[in-house]
Amino acid sequence: MHSKSVYDERTQSMAKSFADAVIMRRREFENRPRCLEQLGHHLQQARKIMETNDPNDDNDEKKNFTEEIEGKQQWFDDVSGKLASMRTYDNPPFSCDAIQLQSQQIDASIQRIHNNRKRRADERRKAAEKEKEKQQQQQQKQNPQEPSGDQQQPPPMDQQEQTKMDVDPQPEQ
Repeated sequence: MHSKSVYDERTQSMAKSFADAVIMRRREFENRPRCLEQLGHHLQQARKIMETNDPNDDNDEKKNFTEEIEGKQQWFDDVSGKLASMRTYDNPPFSCDAIQLQSQQIDASIQRIHNNRKRRADERRKAAEKEKEKQQQQQQKQNPQEPSGDQQQPPPMDQQEQTKMDVDPQPEQ
């Protein structure tokens, strides 16, 4: 026969493992809708990015992004289907951590696409500025007599001053 202390120890360990499992399932059940909603929101953002037809996008990058998002969408559909038919007392096949990991991966891909678009836009802007400077330099070389845009020009006259000049070409003294 076992002593009372051995009995109490075994009872507490069984109760603790049982309670931990119940608490984990409850936490997962309560947090799951929020995690799925967040994943759905990230997928929707990704679809909007895929729908934008930016001619400056890298085709390989866009293709890889599209394939990645389609894979995540399929995973989301599988998870949603399995979790919808699951009872509250069953162990979930997917944890909220796995769902959040998928959301973070989608968000990282979205940020990568945005950063690449921004970088390419900056490069195009800088190239346009350099081209404009080259054109101005070529014009100055071709027409050295003409004043450059850097020199001071007299301020423009307002309507009344222009009318006075037209009527009376001699300024008042």
